[in-house]
Amino acid sequence: MLLMQSNAEIDKKYKTIFNLILPKSGNTLYMILDKPNLPKTQVVYLDGRRIEISIYSFGVELLFSPIYK
Repeated sequence: MLLMQSNAEIDKKYKTIFNLILPKSGNTLYMILDKPNLPKTQVVYLDGRRIEISIYSFGVELLFSPIYK
C-alpha cells in the first residue's frame, strides 16, 4: 500500500479498519488508496457514506460522513 510505505502486516490492519467502517466497500477504499499518483483531494461515496480523501506531504487524511439513508 502506498499510503505510508507500509508492510504487509500494517496493510492488513488498514484493511480490517476499512472493512469495519465500510462492511461492503472496505476493500474498494483500500484499492483506491493503493493506486499510485492519487489526486491531492478526492471524494468517494461508499456504503452510504461520503469519504473525503486528502493527501499531504506528511500523510493521508480520511474524513467519513455519517451514513446517509
